[in-house]
Parts: sequence; C-alpha cells; structure tokens
Amino acid sequence: MSDEFKVDIASIPLNRAPGISAFMRVRNEGEFLEQAIETHLPYFDEFVIVYNRCTDNSEEIIREFAAKSDKIKAYHYLPHVYPQGSSKHYELPQDSVHSFVNYSNYALSKTTKTICTKIDADHIAVAPRIKFLIDGLRKGFLGEKDFLLFSGINLWREENKMLVKKDMSFSGITGDIGFFHVGPDIYFIRVEQGETLKIKYDKSYRVINGGLMYFHMKGAKKDRGITNYDLDENPQSYYVPVVESEWQNQEALSFNEFVSLHPEFPELKEFCDPNDLIILDN
Repeated sequence: MSDEFKVDIASIPLNRAPGISAFMRVRNEGEFLEQAIETHLPYFDEFVIVYNRCTDNSEEIIREFAAKSDKIKAYHYLPHVYPQGSSKHYELPQDSVHSFVNYSNYALSKTTKTICTKIDADHIAVAPRIKFLIDGLRKGFLGEKDFLLFSGINLWREENKMLVKKDMSFSGITGDIGFFHVGPDIYFIRVEQGETLKIKYDKSYRVINGGLMYFHMKGAKKDRGITNYDLDENPQSYYVPVVESEWQNQEALSFNEFVSLHPEFPELKEFCDPNDLIILDN
C-alpha cells in the first residue's frame, strides 16, 4: 500500500494541459469545508482533494461534491500522517508516507493543469477577489518564473459573531499560498512549523502580491483549529507555545473596525462583512 502514496519528486507530471488546478488537504474540516469548496470550485478547471484521518463528516462532504462535479478528484490518503510541528514531523524522512511533506506533494502530484495553487480547507474565498486573480491568470498574466501570492483575513468567533483578530489580522502575508506554474523545482519541503513550497526560497522567482482573497476560519472553529495538531500526543510540538500565546483570549475587532484601521488594503472594499457570508454550524 505504501508505495502508491510515496511521491518521487522527479515523477510529478510536467507535461500538463492548459488550465488552473487547486489542491486541498483535509482532516476533520467539516465545520467550514462545504463553504470552502463552494466558494473556490467555480473558478478552477480542476479541484483535487486529498483527505486523511477524518473522523467527522469531511469524507461525506467530499464524496457529495465529487458526485456532483467532474472537476473534483478525491483521494483517500490511507497512511497515518503525523501533524505539522510534531516530533515525528521533524524525525521522518520527507518522502516517508507518514510525513506531512510527502502528503502535500502527493496532493500536488495529482493535479494535471499548468497552473496550480494550494487551497486550505478552512479558507472561504471572497468572490470579487478570486475572480479578479483568476481572470488575470487566464489572460496570461503569470510568467513561468512568477509566484502570485495571495493572503487572507484571520477571523475570530465570539458568541457566534465573526470578528477579526486585532494582533494577528492577516493570514499568508509572507507564506507559500499562491499561484504558480508547475515545474521540476516546485514542490513541498519541511520547515519548523510544517511544510512550505521550495519556491519560497528560490530567488529566481518573482513574487507578485495579489492582495487579500479569503477569510481564514481557523480561529472561528469551535476548537480554534487546535485539535488537528494532536497536542496531547505531542507535548513538544511547535504549536504548544503558539496555542498558548497566540490563540487564546485574543482581542478582536468588528469587521468595520478592522477595515477602518487598514486603508493600505483598498481591496477590502470588495469584502462583505463575514457575518453576512459565512454560515455557522451551531
């Protein structure tokens, strides 16, 4: 079984059809998964979903979407994948089938279009923003050595209201979430907190800031997105101090307060109040 999930970086297909692929990795994302897929799917030619260790309704949601749309390719990744930040994450070879790095490269390897991006399962796209970026890509805006970075807004849930974290308002500002042409030098590698695209450290690429595109729902989850780190089993996890210092008792702003503090992001005018967009599972 393991061999079919182990990824040889050199074997990731490079002879690709024109178009834009998204790939998503899922573990117990049932709270917002349906909205994450719905807000992204219309804009892509292909949507790859790889799921692992799901004990909630995530698999059911994925199968329902796959049955309705031929854009979706769903794969059940069977080997146990250790969470980002855990001791096993550091110890395992990056090409181990139990490594989050290999798991991520497996998702990338299942895409077939020339342009790709990673979409996290707790990202809800804002329609005018994703349409703007995708339209540019279809017009040939992205060069072979370009990386179109996009970022989002970290939401915080209090008494079923969607607020914005004051001190950590933005998601992915300097990260590896963006659009790129698939090539032999683009794949996932291990970093301290998890995994990142190697492109982040490749100075030959031009990074283009595509601005804000999504709401990040991690802080809006009932568990603040902590459960998937398996902290009880991994007391030395990178995320133990992160959770203690950054994800508890956060001061938060209303969306209008947040917008008024950030005139440097004119694209915020295209965002609606998240309370008018996002459906909460009470």
